[in-house]
Amino acid sequence: MEIADKDTNLWENVKIIFEDKCINLFNNIEPDYDNNCFKGYTLNDCLNIAKENGYKKGTILVLSESYLDGEVYRYGNYLDNEWYRIGKLAGFA
Repeated sequence: MEIADKDTNLWENVKIIFEDKCINLFNNIEPDYDNNCFKGYTLNDCLNIAKENGYKKGTILVLSESYLDGEVYRYGNYLDNEWYRIGKLAGFA
């Protein structure tokens, strides 16, 4: 497990899971030509969305998928305020 950057841009399909809730987001990904990347939700955005939807404490699981691959992140796993990348996905194609 590695600590993830909270400003990591996530893939197209994002699910935020905490306290028996699942929030499914679909990024409107647009090119950021100035920085040669895509704009989308970040892990920090996911934390803010979870807080807006009632998250107080505990772990948050984020699944970030594209058609071919993806990643799994967890927040608050060790009772700290860090994001960890805990796995990879094969995507949903």
